[in-house]
Amino acid sequence: MASAPLTATIPPPRAEAPVPDDRSARLRSLVIARDGAPVAREMPAPARRRDRRGWLLGAGLLAQTGVIVWLMFGNSPPAAAPAPAAIAVRSTAAGAPAPAAALEAQGFVQATRRATISTRVAGVVTAVEVDAGDRVAKGQVLGHLDDSLARREVEVAETQLLGIIARVKNAQKQLLHAQHELEREQAVFEKRFSTAARLEVKQSAVETAETLLEVARDEMAVQRLQIQQQMTMLQNYTLRAPFAGIVVEKNAQVGELLAPAGASGGFTRTGLLTIVDMASLEIVVDVSEQMLRRVRIGQPVNIRLYAFSDLTLKGEVARIMPSADRAKGTLQVRIAIKDPDPRVLPDMGARVAFL
Repeated sequence: MASAPLTATIPPPRAEAPVPDDRSARLRSLVIARDGAPVAREMPAPARRRDRRGWLLGAGLLAQTGVIVWLMFGNSPPAAAPAPAAIAVRSTAAGAPAPAAALEAQGFVQATRRATISTRVAGVVTAVEVDAGDRVAKGQVLGHLDDSLARREVEVAETQLLGIIARVKNAQKQLLHAQHELEREQAVFEKRFSTAARLEVKQSAVETAETLLEVARDEMAVQRLQIQQQMTMLQNYTLRAPFAGIVVEKNAQVGELLAPAGASGGFTRTGLLTIVDMASLEIVVDVSEQMLRRVRIGQPVNIRLYAFSDLTLKGEVARIMPSADRAKGTLQVRIAIKDPDPRVLPDMGARVAFL
């Protein structure tokens, strides 16, 4: 807020006394000292008064100028001292400067080993042993399908095998009987009590019995292979984990029909569960074609997840895919995680800094 300028108050001049015409006083002022020292000449009274007024007027002007300067600049805040220039180099925990990022890109966490557990045969789901979020081991049972019809087929094949085994035993007995008949006929023929034609008949009977036995044995082998095939098909009704991982999705419930993907349709499910191998997680980012020269195989990177801002993972460039996206003008770069963390989950967003 500006105030009225201050003016210096100059006292009015006093009445001057008449100066007597004293010649003796003037003569005394002109006396010169004998020792050579200068003698101050006394200033007349009117001159002294005029010099005093000048000093008072100058002091008033100076005070007025100081007040104006104070009103203009006295209330403004003092200028802040210039801040020191920021250091662009980041320091690591060990005190060494961290390398600057050559490129930054955004991507997602993706698993290279991800499987949807399905079946080779169609069947109704009768049991699901695990749920989403559970960890499973390799070969662990995940669920069961209705296998009653397959078991009956196995029972029928086993019954047929028993009939073939009986035929084999009968063929063995017939062969033994034909061999004994041939031996007796041969002994009689040697004694000249039989003819060669009768001996040939006995030999033909032995050969026929051997052929029947061989056919029965082949049928028994084929039937056993069929039983093994039926048992293998029966195992398809029990779903197992192909590798260790975490169940990330449950696709079917008890009572739903599960079938192979080629035979699915309508409300038929094509998979029971989806499993992800957490040891195969990697970061997938899209890098512009113009910035691809800054990326190389084996290049170290820093990974920061959007879900955990305080978590920084180390990684390196594992693969640069040999195909580009024509629409976006980018190439896909896959980054391996060197220090995996259990908090890292598939499809999480991440930011990658290429060092």
